[in-house]
Amino acid sequence: MMASAVTEKKKKRMRGKKPWQKRNILQSEVKDGVRITEYNSISLREIKKPSTHIYPGRKVIDPKLLQKYSKGEGVEVKSIGYKNKYLAHKLKEKEKAFQEAEAAAARAEILLTETSGQLLAEDDSYTSHITQRDIRDAVDITSAAKSFDLNLNQFGPYKMKLDI
Repeated sequence: MMASAVTEKKKKRMRGKKPWQKRNILQSEVKDGVRITEYNSISLREIKKPSTHIYPGRKVIDPKLLQKYSKGEGVEVKSIGYKNKYLAHKLKEKEKAFQEAEAAAARAEILLTETSGQLLAEDDSYTSHITQRDIRDAVDITSAAKSFDLNLNQFGPYKMKLDI
């Protein structure tokens, strides 16, 4: 009789809790054959610190780029009104998807490094005076990784064709 009462109390205590989950145990020790456990009164949600990211949110896109990839003004959802809520909801979802696609295309253009370019020197200097190190410092990381050193100190003039 006594053992069943103890197990019922234990079941009540464990109700809704999984034995493998951590509890907010502050300290647990045994004194005179009795286990004494102190619990934190603070929940785990209060313990977690808010995340502090260096770059919160997404980067703002240049409006000119958004205009470049725009697919038009879209459908006026208010014109449908209360006649067909399902259709209005679907149109809102499509408009949102189109706007996200425009933003993704504008963001992807920044990553395109395959566009051709040229060296422009200042008025008082020549392009032949620009070193590889200057170019490497000015371009993005992926283009800088493609740079190489070519030292041909012996045996006269050379001719070379390079395709990258």
